[in-house]
Amino acid sequence: MMHLYPLLTQVFSQSLLRAALVVLTTIGVGSVSSEANTLSNNQGGTGPVGGMQGVVINPAVNPLVNDVLKVNLIGVTSNSDQIAIRWDATATTGFDPRLEATKLFNAGSVNLSFTSGTRAMSILAEPFPTVMTSYPLSVNVPTAGQYRITFENYTTITNASWAVYLLDANSNTYRRVGDTTNYVFNLAAAGTYGTRFSLVVSPSGPLGLFDQRADQKASFALCPNPASQSLTIRPRQLTKADAQYQIINSLGQVVQTVNLPVGQTMVTLQVSALPAGLYTVISPDQTRAKFLKQ
Repeated sequence: MMHLYPLLTQVFSQSLLRAALVVLTTIGVGSVSSEANTLSNNQGGTGPVGGMQGVVINPAVNPLVNDVLKVNLIGVTSNSDQIAIRWDATATTGFDPRLEATKLFNAGSVNLSFTSGTRAMSILAEPFPTVMTSYPLSVNVPTAGQYRITFENYTTITNASWAVYLLDANSNTYRRVGDTTNYVFNLAAAGTYGTRFSLVVSPSGPLGLFDQRADQKASFALCPNPASQSLTIRPRQLTKADAQYQIINSLGQVVQTVNLPVGQTMVTLQVSALPAGLYTVISPDQTRAKFLKQ
């Protein structure tokens, strides 16, 4: 009997993990067949399970498919990674093992994760946002080249009135998320890009000031975006005179101004006192760019 105990413990542990994987599959992250093969190579589920680890499933929580938005990172050689974000009335802003899963790094492949505090997440659960909210993404790639981000399940999320955008901070552009979204971008080197991309959710609907063309034509760049404490304005060319920039809120009101002295390459201003939301920066030549205040 004593010899059977370790074997029974191992079988029981793997059975629980397989049951958990069936629950995870209901929200579309991974597949039962692939994870089942992984389990056979990682006793007790201590190794990678579809890029997730430390998963604890509460049977009382029903993972609804229409609460989940899936995000894919697809590489140059068709290797890919998928993560999911779920909005749930019972979710908290901290780590919730009932609903969430941490990300396990896949060496030699593309890696995509949500950034939540110091954790990298493959499944992120969040309370329903009441104000504009940003969810940072981390992209890790093994080689330079062209990549793309796609989305699944957007049209069936419960809160269909929400407007969800993919923000690329490098170009300061917002792309409306939809089932046909296929955002193509180039990376100059292998490595982790932890501040370039984020999901931005507007619970009240489409952004009134959303105009992608305005950002592309702006004579200046903004960094970081989203911003929480400070914002740096960097003109694309040196100015020949002092330049005053205005910050406009969603109501069209000027809430802050900053002066860039002639000859300086950038100016930084504090935005920590501004309420969370989307703002527009207007330059002296009347070009515009937007930033999200968190």
